[in-house]
Amino acid sequence: MPGATSLDIAIYTVAFAARILDQDGRPAARIGFKLEGPESCQLYADLEGRVAAPYLQPGTYRWYVFTHVQPPEVSGSGRLKLAGDTSVELEVNVNR
Repeated sequence: MPGATSLDIAIYTVAFAARILDQDGRPAARIGFKLEGPESCQLYADLEGRVAAPYLQPGTYRWYVFTHVQPPEVSGSGRLKLAGDTSVELEVNVNR
């Protein structure tokens, strides 16, 4: 068709996965995990301490852990640069 215009859109995302371990190397199960950066997400670790966010915008994120149930008390935070698919182990403090 004369004068027709086409537009191709590519949306780039990265996958993030982490295993959260306590200071003794044991899985930190059922704790909250939050990422804040170009977008935010809140996740909860499974029984093996795993969290995953399959579709995030690339960028630098701040992470931290939390719990709604006392005990345990948990603490830990840091920064992650997500430029490609990323899988990490993160150590946090858990006071049982």
